[in-house]
Amino acid sequence: MKIFKMRDVELIHYFIKFHAVIYMAGGETASNSSTRMECWPARGPRTGVTEQDHFTDTADEEQCWKLTLDLMLTLTQLLLYHTPGSAKERLTWQGLPAVRVLLEWLQHHQKVLADETVTGKYLFWNRLGKLLSMLSEPAAETAQKNQSVLWEDLLLNGFRPLQEAHSLLDFSSPRAKHLTKEESNRTRVVRMIHIGAKLASIQPG
Repeated sequence: MKIFKMRDVELIHYFIKFHAVIYMAGGETASNSSTRMECWPARGPRTGVTEQDHFTDTADEEQCWKLTLDLMLTLTQLLLYHTPGSAKERLTWQGLPAVRVLLEWLQHHQKVLADETVTGKYLFWNRLGKLLSMLSEPAAETAQKNQSVLWEDLLLNGFRPLQEAHSLLDFSSPRAKHLTKEESNRTRVVRMIHIGAKLASIQPG
């Protein structure tokens, strides 16, 4: 499988394959699978489940988990390929909210970092590291990590995989809806750098 560039037809092929695996089940089986899938982001695949956990993943369900994780990282990897060249454009790049949401999820589900799907994504980590390094300069003037609610937080509020990350934010604060674009951009960058440093200490490779 190519790791540098993926043609549109290849992306469609892998997405259809992923879609087929998830929807092969029918009726009650599909309903039960859907319920379990909602819990996967919080607990990970079978390898991270304790003996007290009443869930038992089938081989197909575990494959769905790995395909979902791989698809998410691959799409982010492709997104990072289009990182703007100038510092000003990077600060306002529309891809930053998506990358930041993924970083938030990884930070609060660190068991996922040990999954071979994640550890094998060398190009993803390389590109992510370069982006965070390039973002360090414009964010240096901000003394501390800001916990203000950003527009992507408002959009995904209540989304179960991000529940733990969002528990640290105050969605009732009027300030959540009154940040300027510049404030939002710098807050996002500072938070991304903070999370990136934390993940680097866990995932040194």
